[in-house]
Amino acid sequence: MIPASEAASQHRRPSLRDVVVRYQVALYFALFGYGAFVSYLPVAPWSSTTVPTSGVTLSYPGNDSTVIAWFLQIFSYNVTHGLNPLFTDRLNLPFGLHLANVTAVPLLAFLSLPITATWGAFASLNLLVRLSFLLTAWSMYWVIRHWTRPAVAFVAGVIVGFGPFVVSQSTLHLNLAFQALVPLICYAAYRLFVLREGPPWRSGLYLGWPARVSTSFHPKFWPSRSSSSHWLSPATPLRRGENYGRRFPICGGRLS
Repeated sequence: MIPASEAASQHRRPSLRDVVVRYQVALYFALFGYGAFVSYLPVAPWSSTTVPTSGVTLSYPGNDSTVIAWFLQIFSYNVTHGLNPLFTDRLNLPFGLHLANVTAVPLLAFLSLPITATWGAFASLNLLVRLSFLLTAWSMYWVIRHWTRPAVAFVAGVIVGFGPFVVSQSTLHLNLAFQALVPLICYAAYRLFVLREGPPWRSGLYLGWPARVSTSFHPKFWPSRSSSSHWLSPATPLRRGENYGRRFPICGGRLS
């Protein structure tokens, strides 16, 4: 039988502070979403006739965003026609081109495949651009709020998610604008090398796999010659006796 005091604590209503924090988090997420939604208006986030460059039409010949849209479209075409989604013979004739070695966005193309197949690549591009703002800002907010107040974390999310780099790249290079995983990678590195919490293999997975997945967003962001390190990074912390202060002298010995 559960004591009366324990039963009362189990059914205790959340405090006013808890309710305020919940509404505050929801408000910040809504503000991030509103900022992402109104960006590049009057081009709507679901527009299938314009790209998010201040109303550039489909006939615009030279903008890099049309190249990204082409990558989204060719991925959808290959999948729906039973072809290799990472190869095309429409470029580099007669040899073809491996799309994993260029600035294609295969993971984003896969996630937006239903939209591309139904409404076209420009609709997917418009939606993904808005999501790059929202998810990058929210990711930075989620990481920073571990160390400071939610209001300060919100400001950090705005600075990163709607900052010059993401905004400038969003109209040209979706592969570089989608930075949602970068704050998570930094936080995983902090947990692994500074806090060293939990089993080392799990901390290594938290660091290695987001870094590897991020190459599907922007392969040029991580040099291809270092791709093996993303696979091997889960095994890095398995040696508990390693003196990380010697391997990372820039940290001033804090990791040793």
